[in-house]
Amino acid sequence: MIMAETKVFDEDTGGFLEHIEANKRAQVTEQYFEYWLDLLPPRIMGRSVVLVDGSACYCSFAFCEGVPSERNPPVAFWRETKDGEKWFAQRIQWPQPQK
Repeated sequence: MIMAETKVFDEDTGGFLEHIEANKRAQVTEQYFEYWLDLLPPRIMGRSVVLVDGSACYCSFAFCEGVPSERNPPVAFWRETKDGEKWFAQRIQWPQPQK
């Protein structure tokens, strides 16, 4: 199971982008998950990705402002259902490792 810090981000929390830019995993509310899904067109939908920390997840969607690159990797969002339903976000490795 992928763990995150105990802070749960939403539209009112603040600091989400700074947290993500520091290559940290963030737990988000379901509403914040949907907010990001509606905000920008996804670059990736429904596939396994490798996160910046080397762990893997099946992301619901990933977005990126501008062209994805090593300096501007997409941010993946996913849902986990073990121990209750939780939503997470973290940057992915870019380019993705080849299998």
